Amino acid sequence: MRKLRVPMFVALLLTTSCAPPFFKKYRTPRYDITQYDKATQQAWVAVDNFLQDCIQSGAPVAINRYSRIDTILLDEAAATLEIRLTDLFGFIPFRSQTTADIY
Repeated sequence: MRKLRVPMFVALLLTTSCAPPFFKKYRTPRYDITQYDKATQQAWVAVDNFLQDCIQSGAPVAINRYSRIDTILLDEAAATLEIRLTDLFGFIPFRSQTTADIY
């Protein structure tokens, strides 16, 4: 039994270090947003945090785990923010209650 401890520990270490990001406790940046200004970067982070919360907990709405941000356009002069997500986000039915839960 004692001889198996080290190989089992090494096997455990190797398998957990290769886990996909959604199994890890911490969040890693999934996008390269360094080319955007600070306000747009903050929008990317806020939307990505919302998506990851929805994917992991299913609250306020359960979405496809492969949903990602496509584009975020911030126009401070017109005070508008346009968020475009991948098509996989649209696979959930957007009924009145689902839309109210998101807002």
